[in-house]
Amino acid sequence: MGAEHIHILILCPPTILPAEIAKRLKGRSSSILQGEYKELSKKYCGQNM
Repeated sequence: MGAEHIHILILCPPTILPAEIAKRLKGRSSSILQGEYKELSKKYCGQNM
């Protein structure tokens, strides 16, 4: 496994689709990274990271 590889265990209601969970995680982590590293916002403005 690479240093950038992680495993997570998520407990959520069965009504939430796995794709929705992934979308929320990616969106939240992107927001955190862009807040911490301003150059990412400039480089990837309006694009998917």
